[in-house]
Amino acid sequence: MRLLPMRLLHACTLALLAATVPAQAPSPAPSAPPPAPDALAAAKQRLQLSLEKATALRDTAFAAQWGPDSKQGDEADPMVAMILGGPSGKGKASGSWHQDRVHVVFEGDEGDELVLVGRRLLAKDGKSEWRLRGNRFADGNPVGFLPDVPLLLHLLAGWDLAVTQREVGAKDDRPIEILSVTLSSEQVAEAVWSGAVPESLVQSLGGVMAFRMIGGVGGGARPAAPAPNATVDLAIQLDPATSVIHQLHLRSWVEDGAMPGAMGAVRVFRAGAAVRVVGGGGDDDEKDAADDEKEQPEPDANAPLRYEQGLPLRSRKKTSVTDYRIELSQHGQRQAPALDALQQKLLGR
Repeated sequence: MRLLPMRLLHACTLALLAATVPAQAPSPAPSAPPPAPDALAAAKQRLQLSLEKATALRDTAFAAQWGPDSKQGDEADPMVAMILGGPSGKGKASGSWHQDRVHVVFEGDEGDELVLVGRRLLAKDGKSEWRLRGNRFADGNPVGFLPDVPLLLHLLAGWDLAVTQREVGAKDDRPIEILSVTLSSEQVAEAVWSGAVPESLVQSLGGVMAFRMIGGVGGGARPAAPAPNATVDLAIQLDPATSVIHQLHLRSWVEDGAMPGAMGAVRVFRAGAAVRVVGGGGDDDEKDAADDEKEQPEPDANAPLRYEQGLPLRSRKKTSVTDYRIELSQHGQRQAPALDALQQKLLGR
């Protein structure tokens, strides 16, 4: 019998040992170290330059979408949409802005289309011609939220924004930089009250229900509106070579407000099961809320913030999470839609 060569015998021994040792799962990748202060300062300068350049843009297209964050599972629930403000709580639109007008087309079966020229708003849909309207669709329903991208860019360019994180990615085979910002409470209030972002961005289920049931009643002097109580993060995607902004993504985190006293808890049901519990405070309420929250892992409160696509991963426990995302394209190259004879007449031209 021929003896196996020593090299072959050694290889067989290694293979046998590998088969008898159980495979081990790879260790999770460590969190990326926080960027150096100098890198963040340089990123802040690039962001400021990009925002100033964006405010001077005209003839630019946008696509906007707002509503409950998809991970929360409420975006398709009609009850949640009603509580959060009907059409303003969730929406999707595209359009463009130009030197003298803004053109917006809302996604939906109605075929709503709006043109804002100066102080006049023209509206049409799939069943009617152009009509003069005041923050309403052609059929008379309130618009709720009308995206105003130039206004949002103007506000951001005028604020002192602290960059907390930077990432590098790619878009259409070109490198992009993703810069992270958390707005201050004053900036959040200005963004909402100016109409630059949807009001639903700072509303929780409990807070809205409580206000609508018991608030806004009585005479006397009008009290000042309470400032929004929300944490709003912003991720901005830009091309570092051209200082062109491609995307703005705002995400808000609002602690679910409790209903006062005997009002009890507010439950939102889907397919016969409670999926959100707001207010109350009884044992059953806490159990239902805890069962719902088990489905989503919570980040470690003591660990540094981790980011995903420029947005920090915060705790979702008893929290309403809402997104407002804007994609920009055709920077300075989108031709303004021509005004037809009826539009010219309604505008008094």
